[in-house]
Amino acid sequence: MGESIVSPYKNIYMPRISECRHFRISGLIIIAFLFTLGCVPRASKTAKVTEYSEDLSDFRPTLPSFDTNLQEESEEQLIRYVPPRNDITRRINYFLDTLASGPSEKILEVFTIQVYSGTKREEGNQARQKVYQLMPDSNPQLVYTSPFYRVKVGNYIDRIEANQHLTALKKEFPGALLVPERLIIH
Repeated sequence: MGESIVSPYKNIYMPRISECRHFRISGLIIIAFLFTLGCVPRASKTAKVTEYSEDLSDFRPTLPSFDTNLQEESEEQLIRYVPPRNDITRRINYFLDTLASGPSEKILEVFTIQVYSGTKREEGNQARQKVYQLMPDSNPQLVYTSPFYRVKVGNYIDRIEANQHLTALKKEFPGALLVPERLIIH
């Protein structure tokens, strides 16, 4: 059992596999032992600290003493009422009230349907009459913004409702558009 493997090379000793494992295990044990020795806490070699004390009374400022009579007189002066000369409370309240109420003109974003846009007023009136025939409840308006006449139908807050009316008008007016606008409410 103690035989070793003979190498084809002369005078070279090759240990067995079981001997190699033994050397590896013993090496790992030695390394682990050295590692644990390095992690052991060591006692500190510091001297004992004595308590610190120092008298700083020479450096402290001295404050004058107050008489109680002076305090009573100052309280009487505080009680006396002096009316304000430049009172701005009313002006500030008015300004704050106007800010709280908001602007006098409110802007509402709506959708309108533009049925006609052109330079001829007669064609605009004809388109307006045609919209009256298709939708008698609507209120089409002929609006002139230089140089165009435009026929607009409705003020819809909801885009879905405006799209429903737009599809109904597209049969007669293929160029109809949905236009977002700002409506000023006074």
